[in-house]
Amino acid sequence: MFQRIKAQALDKWDGLSAGLRMKVREKAIENAKTRILLNQKKVEDFCDDELEILVKEEEDKIRANFKTKGLYALLALLGIGII
Repeated sequence: MFQRIKAQALDKWDGLSAGLRMKVREKAIENAKTRILLNQKKVEDFCDDELEILVKEEEDKIRANFKTKGLYALLALLGIGII
């Protein structure tokens, strides 16, 4: 019985995780396009591998931002100020 409940909970968590990964990926693609435009280039100027690298860098930035904000939220919740 507990195994079934655990399996259902994990299935829902995996679905949420996949949805979150997709949202992060979409935002990273938008950021990569913006980065390309700011450098006065076109998406067509880059090969698929270069575009994948740009998107991966943007994903890493977004994840690092999540971690930093999560840490700040935790510290604020604990009442610890950062000077």
